[in-house]
Amino acid sequence: MATEKQIDEILARLKEIHPARTFKEVDEINAGIGAVLCLLYESSGLLTAGKISDFMKVSTARVTVLLKKMTAKGLITRENDAADSRITIVRLSASGKAMIDKINREMRKKTEKVIDTIGMDKMREFISLSEQIQSIMGKPEKKF
Repeated sequence: MATEKQIDEILARLKEIHPARTFKEVDEINAGIGAVLCLLYESSGLLTAGKISDFMKVSTARVTVLLKKMTAKGLITRENDAADSRITIVRLSASGKAMIDKINREMRKKTEKVIDTIGMDKMREFISLSEQIQSIMGKPEKKF
């Protein structure tokens, strides 16, 4: 059984390295505008507002606000479905595609740097240990 000293050591080290900050960028990409861009990118750039709401597990009202912001920034285009005007079709614009391509390149470059610096074996071990810790502690709830 872990001693109080061991528990204190681990909690202090975690506080020093603050792993949540390290992965904050990944979390931000998977929330809000970044999440919509990723969804559209992975779906070949075409979804309905309702599908986006379902995938993100957020209200259609929240998605509507996001889509308005994204339209204003030129990241997406929106149009009513020809067969049913109540349905909004959302597409990536050229600007939105360029943004998600840039995000993907940056994440790949950072991941490459980590692998090149510490090695693939340690990365696999890190992932495995993270999965084990998550299994023991339980998955955190997503907050949208």
